[in-house]
Amino acid sequence: MTQPEREQQRQNNKSSPDAVLKKILPVTSIVPPRVYAPSDDSFLMIEALPPLQLRHKRVLDMGTGSGILGLYCALRGADVTASDIDDYAIKETGRAAEMLGARLKLLYLIYSLTYRASLILSCSTRPIYLAEIARTEP
Repeated sequence: MTQPEREQQRQNNKSSPDAVLKKILPVTSIVPPRVYAPSDDSFLMIEALPPLQLRHKRVLDMGTGSGILGLYCALRGADVTASDIDDYAIKETGRAAEMLGARLKLLYLIYSLTYRASLILSCSTRPIYLAEIARTEP
C-alpha cells in the first residue's frame, strides 16, 4: 500500500461512524441537569444514520439537547443547524462543537421554523423513516 493510500485509509477510519461516535460521547455525555443528555432514543437514531451519505447534506437537528445527533452528522460532513428552545442546550452544543472542532450553526428556537434540509432530526423522527430515506437517496 502506498503512502497516499495509507493516509486515505487512516482518514476514512477517523471519520467512520463508530470512530465519530467514540469521539463525541465523552464530550456530550456530561451535560447540566436541565439539558437533555444522550439517551436510548439518541442511540437509536445514531444506529440508523450510518447508511446515509451525510457529506454535503443539510441537516436540521430540532431539539438538539446535548447536541449528540447534530455533532455526529457534522463530523460526518453534513452542514448542520442545531436548534433548541433551551438556551443552555444551545450553549452546551456550542461548547461541545468547539471542543470537537465541529462546525455547525446554532439556533435558539422559540416558535416555528421553516427550513429546507436533506434530513431533519427531531424527537418525532423514527429510525424506520431514516431507513426509507437511505433507500430512496440518489
